[in-house]
Amino acid sequence: MYDDTTGRPLPGVTVSVLEAGGVQPAATIEATTDSRGRYRLAIVAGPARLRIARGGYTGLWRDANVVADAVTTPLDARLSPLGAGSAITRRDGGSVALPDGSARVDVGPGALAGDASLSLTSLSGQALPAALPLGWSPVAVLDVTTGGVPLTAPITVELADPSAGTAGVAIALRYDVAARVWRRSALEPAAAAGRVRVLMDAPTALAIARADVAPAAPPIPLEGATLSGVAPQSLPPIAVVDLTPSPRIVFAGPSARADVA
Repeated sequence: MYDDTTGRPLPGVTVSVLEAGGVQPAATIEATTDSRGRYRLAIVAGPARLRIARGGYTGLWRDANVVADAVTTPLDARLSPLGAGSAITRRDGGSVALPDGSARVDVGPGALAGDASLSLTSLSGQALPAALPLGWSPVAVLDVTTGGVPLTAPITVELADPSAGTAGVAIALRYDVAARVWRRSALEPAAAAGRVRVLMDAPTALAIARADVAPAAPPIPLEGATLSGVAPQSLPPIAVVDLTPSPRIVFAGPSARADVA
């Protein structure tokens, strides 16, 4: 586990097993990362789903196919510190913006089930709560958190249009935690020039993603539909190289070296 703002290992992260062997465990299975951001879990073979969390940071999920009698390493997780929370009352609503003004969340009166501390956090493309399918690249990512207070009406996220001047179709996505998928959301022009807005019906991650144009373009989903990608592409022979080090085993030391042919 890493802190996405510093790139350094992140200790104290709790990794919880939500599914092991394709089913929910009968008892709690979790581990905490050490000073080097490492953790170890012993679970049964088969599909697994992990919840990754630390107080004051964005949360992530990872899926993996655990192989029996082998080490399975899920995709590295990079957590981002949550943006400063702002008190929003259920009666009055309010707005929260990023410090640079590039994005803002507007909460209408009565849109929250109760008073909440709302955080808006800008994420890098490496800090997504779950990876996008093949064929899609994140252009902008935001995380909206209400401290567990649900929404009773949609809220609006407005941001600078990050897709201007880029190739490929750009769409808005929200991460559906329960279904483990990214879903397309409506992306509309905002009143201010060069800005767009998205309606959100639950606190979650929001991404603007661009479809690849080559070598294969992914299908563009309808609003509300699940995002899907392309099949993995084989590397052309010209991009494949066999490396033969000599010697094959090198012990660490100031003069250690190996020739590669």
